[in-house]
Amino acid sequence: MKLSVQLGDDRRRCGGCTLCCKLLPVRELQKKANTRCEHQSRKGCAIYHQLGFPPSCALWNCAWFGGDKDLVRPDRCGWVVDVMPDMIRHHNKETGEIQEIEAVQVWVESGLDLTHDPRLRRFAERCAARNAVVLLRYGSQAATAVFPPAMCSDGEWHFVGRELMTILPESRTGNLLLDRMKEEADAQA
Repeated sequence: MKLSVQLGDDRRRCGGCTLCCKLLPVRELQKKANTRCEHQSRKGCAIYHQLGFPPSCALWNCAWFGGDKDLVRPDRCGWVVDVMPDMIRHHNKETGEIQEIEAVQVWVESGLDLTHDPRLRRFAERCAARNAVVLLRYGSQAATAVFPPAMCSDGEWHFVGRELMTILPESRTGNLLLDRMKEEADAQA
């Protein structure tokens, strides 16, 4: 089954793009990030909206598919932008303050270096304009946070990789923002 979204006179279709099926982890299927899904085919998902179709796949959405006109179709650039943000925590060693920053998740094919990709840099600058960083996700644990010049006191690009990041213990959802929302919902129940 092919998906499409109407954007004025433009219509976007997944077509042969199944990059999200490879890059994203799917807990219900015990599928790890950056591995091909067992249900992935040339034409898309073999179990799309059938029995066994994971809820996380049904809820997931691609920013390109959703109409972001500045993005390239994911299979043509090697990265896919998740519409569900995450969050990172920045610890200021001088003040001791912990700041939570929205992080736009960009799932990236392993081995792809995006540090000099002008499209990614333009996207990161757009995210910075709304005080969000880009989090390049190379798997469930490997990530690099991208801080454009507008977010840095020295006016330079900064790519903070896993050597400087602390991975938190396994979360309930795999997303700090969703974990917080679930905790708040549980507390109100």
